Amino acid sequence: MGTQAETTIRPVLPPIIVDRNDKTATGGVGAHFYFAHLEDPAKAKISTNHPDVLQVIPGHTEPGDGVFTCGANALQPGRAHVKIVPSPEDPNQQPVDVMITIAKRG
Repeated sequence: MGTQAETTIRPVLPPIIVDRNDKTATGGVGAHFYFAHLEDPAKAKISTNHPDVLQVIPGHTEPGDGVFTCGANALQPGRAHVKIVPSPEDPNQQPVDVMITIAKRG
């Protein structure tokens, strides 16, 4: 007789929205951060000082799907600074600077 494999289904959490004027954000391991209100995010430049804590995702375009904004995935507990330099077309040329704190998952 065969047995049915057990499957663990983890809930999908909504992204944590970070506005361009926010200075801090907090989430748990596995969280996704979405950086809102960037003009032409595909041409913005995103970086972090701790890629072991946060995996940054550049804004990009995909044919037929539109424009995707910059984001970051929380990899492990810690703190990481994220800097986004706006695209040259963005009328607000103020860089986005956010300190993100990642806590252990629940």
